[in-house]
Amino acid sequence: MSSPEGAAPPPDVMGGQLVCMIGPPSDPARDAEAVRTLLAFPGTKAVCGGTTAALVARGLEVEIRVRLDTGVQGLPPVGELPGIDLVCEGIITLSRVLELLSADNHETAAEMTDDTAARESGAAHLYRLLCRAETIKILFGQAENPNHQAPRAGAMSKRALVEELYRRLLERGKNVTIEIF
Repeated sequence: MSSPEGAAPPPDVMGGQLVCMIGPPSDPARDAEAVRTLLAFPGTKAVCGGTTAALVARGLEVEIRVRLDTGVQGLPPVGELPGIDLVCEGIITLSRVLELLSADNHETAAEMTDDTAARESGAAHLYRLLCRAETIKILFGQAENPNHQAPRAGAMSKRALVEELYRRLLERGKNVTIEIF
């Protein structure tokens, strides 16, 4: 849900509520419950992770539409699902968002949000949503992705990323809750 250049963001984003679903539930029996919780949320909705997006798409009985033009600066492209404001990749995107939320990284954040191509990236979009929201609910699915079992040099685990995101958002004065699935 991007605003045209110079236009005010939609009321549900500016100072409003954001739910961010990160990862599918550890118990597949809770998949439908997690999707219902996401869809019932009254504010802006973001989904982080390909497996998570596929789970939500199944719940909506639709296909994910990938916007290839939004893959920039080593960041995967965003997707689109009806009723979801942002669909993005997980680990790489969240790692980039954490960089943008760093207190000493304001130049990088400004550069990313000023560059036309970068402004459409999942990381820039999620960063803007997080900065604009006053209340943020993280739906944290603890399922382990078998593709992420082998540690990569410098890579954080999904749990560590979520914990760091939580901490940095609290430091910015956000009202943040985490619901674990």
